[in-house]
Amino acid sequence: MIKINKKDSIIDIIIKIDNCKQKEIILDFPFGHPILHNYTSLKIIKNKSEKKDLIIITNDKTAKKIGSKL
Repeated sequence: MIKINKKDSIIDIIIKIDNCKQKEIILDFPFGHPILHNYTSLKIIKNKSEKKDLIIITNDKTAKKIGSKL
């Protein structure tokens, strides 16, 4: 599981994904993280983890609606 901090940018998250050696990537986002509300950022994260299974954990209901479109 990769814990995402409130101040992590898209670049920080991509670096964490690239450094992850597991086949399944679990990203744990805090409530209200700005990347979760940005469709383009979520699309970039999805494309960077293309060869691995991606799971995003959050309590943010609005972000879940945006992410479900991917």
